[in-house]
Amino acid sequence: MTTKYQIINNKSRPSHYHFLLIFSLLSIIFYLLSGSAFAQKASQVGITVSPITDEFRLKPGEVISRTIRVINPNDRVITLYPVALDFNTDNENGQPVFFQADDESRSYTLSSWMSFDREFIRVAEAEEELVKITIAAPADAEPGGHYGAVLFSTEKPKLPETDDAEVSVVGLVGTLYLATVPGKISEKLELEQFSLPLISFAPPVNTAVIFKNNGNIHLKPRGEIIIKNWSGNQASVIAVNEGNGNVLPESRRRFEGSWVYKSLTSFGLYSFNLHATYGSGPAEIIATKKVLVIPIWLLILIVAIIGYLLHRLWHRRQNRYLSKEASSNQITKRILQ
Repeated sequence: MTTKYQIINNKSRPSHYHFLLIFSLLSIIFYLLSGSAFAQKASQVGITVSPITDEFRLKPGEVISRTIRVINPNDRVITLYPVALDFNTDNENGQPVFFQADDESRSYTLSSWMSFDREFIRVAEAEEELVKITIAAPADAEPGGHYGAVLFSTEKPKLPETDDAEVSVVGLVGTLYLATVPGKISEKLELEQFSLPLISFAPPVNTAVIFKNNGNIHLKPRGEIIIKNWSGNQASVIAVNEGNGNVLPESRRRFEGSWVYKSLTSFGLYSFNLHATYGSGPAEIIATKKVLVIPIWLLILIVAIIGYLLHRLWHRRQNRYLSKEASSNQITKRILQ
């Protein structure tokens, strides 16, 4: 009986393992399908809006309206819910971070001044819809920049209960608004960093310029880095902020560039001369850095020349030593004779 029981039990194990294997595979498939469906949902099925950014002036107590064009390229009707949020940037690349701020006295807020003409919109397949946004500045609106965004979601947005909490906007599309309230405007832009390598052995030479905004209004620094060789002739020019990016108040922004020089003809000490302007003045920012360009072929040539000279020096000293040795031997022989 014991042997029979053991045989039956051994035969039943594969069935048990098969069940676990099938269950695991079904779970993985369900997880992948769920992730795919979530990703498709979060991507907002390809809706586009225009404009992407909108900059304007707004006086205290003034009421203006803006319009967003929402385009649905899909083959079905889509329902969208607009939501107004404030934004700033939390990194040097200018990536916006969205948050809710109900306190109207908060500096740089704009979302609390916004309202919509309807709670949601339905955009027919392959059609577009215009959404009207009303922006009413309070009479005591703080001078300077105010920053908000109107984003669209396929679901009614669930905003956090606490103020100033960051809002997840993965897959949402919308328009960024940058408003300027006239008054006591402070335009203060600081060159926080101008970095490039001290020595370059091969192209390119990468540059990085970081501006910090210490004022109360967004600024667009524009300029160029003029590269001159050791004889003072211009070798190249690198544009700074060619895309007209803004630096928001109390934030910094990084602008990168590169110079791809010709390895066969470029060598020596090069000067990188930064000249940028910003603001209504405009104000200027000027800085200079030096880079020593030593291409590989020149480095090999220098090493070869140094090696050759060292070899010649060693050979000359060796000859002198042998000559002295020979002279010493001759003198010794004469003495012994």
